[in-house]
Amino acid sequence: MKSNVNRELAEIQRQFRAFYEKYLCGDYSELEEKRKFYLLLFFMRGMMLVIFLFYTLCFGLKENMERSLEPLWILVFVLLCFYASVPAINYRKNTKMLMMDKILSFFGDFIYFSSPKRDYLEDVLKQSVLFKNKIEAIYDDCFWGHYKGLDLLISEQKLYADRGLGEVCVFKGILILLKMTKKFDGQAVVRIKKKKRIDVDLCIIGGMMFLGLLIGGMVSEKIGKKDFLILAIGYPLALWLYLGVARGIKYLLTRKNRQKMQQVKLEDVVFDKNWDVEATDQIEARFVLTPAFMERILEVKRRFKGKKIEFSFWKNKVLIAVHTNKDMFETTSLFTSALNYRKMQEVVAQFYSVFSVADVLLNTNKKQGL
Repeated sequence: MKSNVNRELAEIQRQFRAFYEKYLCGDYSELEEKRKFYLLLFFMRGMMLVIFLFYTLCFGLKENMERSLEPLWILVFVLLCFYASVPAINYRKNTKMLMMDKILSFFGDFIYFSSPKRDYLEDVLKQSVLFKNKIEAIYDDCFWGHYKGLDLLISEQKLYADRGLGEVCVFKGILILLKMTKKFDGQAVVRIKKKKRIDVDLCIIGGMMFLGLLIGGMVSEKIGKKDFLILAIGYPLALWLYLGVARGIKYLLTRKNRQKMQQVKLEDVVFDKNWDVEATDQIEARFVLTPAFMERILEVKRRFKGKKIEFSFWKNKVLIAVHTNKDMFETTSLFTSALNYRKMQEVVAQFYSVFSVADVLLNTNKKQGL
C-alpha cells in the first residue's frame, strides 16, 4: 500500500515539474533577483547589530552603564534584532503572496490568504469534538478552494483555550477542512491512544509522597509523628481523591454525549493498536476508516512533520488536525537560491498528501452511495 502512495506521488512530482518549467520557472528567476536584494539588506542590518554589540560589550560600555539605563539597552538590542530580521520576514511573506496561487492552480481552483472567516471555523472546531474548550485562533497561511467538487481549507494556525489560569496553547500546526457534497450518516472521532490515566496519577501521588517524606525527614524533630504522616501520606492521598472526584463529575456531565459514541475496532490491527476511534455509526466508521484511508492520513502526518494527527468526520465535513511546530509551505528561503527546487518538492508532497485523502473519501462516497 505504501508503494502505491510513493508511485502516485512520483507521478504527481513528474507532472508538476513540467508545470513548473512551463509556468513558474520565469517567476522564480525574477524572484531570485529580489532575494539577493533582501539578502543584502539583511546583512547590512545584521552588521549594525554586530557593531552595536561590539562597542557595548567589548569596550565595557554596558558594564559602566547606570542600572537605570539597562532596560533602554535591552530595548535597543531587541529593536535592532527585529529590524535585522525584517528583510527575511518580508521576503517570505512576499514570496507566498506572489507564488502560492500559481502553484495551487496545478491542483485546482485555490486562493492563498491570511485570515479565514473566524465564526465559521469556530463552529467547525466545536462540532468536530476534537477541541472541547472555547477556542481562540491565530492564523498564518490559509488556502481555500475547490478540488474535484470538494470545498477544501488548509490553514496553518495556533489555537488557544481558557483553562482557568489563563489561555493555554492547545494546538499548533495544520488544520485541514474538507466539505463534502454529500453527508455522512453519523460522526466519528479518531485520536492517538493515550497512556492510561492511572499511570499519570501514580506518578503525581508517588512524587508528592517522596517530597513529603523528604521534607518530613528534614523537620521530623520539630513535628510529631501524626503531623509527619499527614504531610507524607495524608496530603498526597487527599489530592488523589480530589482528582478522582473531579473526573467523576466530568464523566457525569459529559455522559449524555458519550453515550451516543461507541468504541470502534479498526480493520487493521496495527492501526487499531495506536488509534482511539469513537463513532455514532460503527458500520459507517469501519467503511470509511479503511487501511487505504489511514495510510493516507499517516502520509499527511509524515509530510507535515507532525508529532501527532487526529481527525473527525460528521455531516458533510472532515477536519484533520496535524500537530507540528514546523513552518510549512516554504518554497524558497532567503539563504538559498530561489531556483533551488528541493523546497518546492516538499511543498508539492504536502499538498499531494492532502488531496490523496480527498481522493480516497471521494472513492468511498461512490462505493457507499453517500
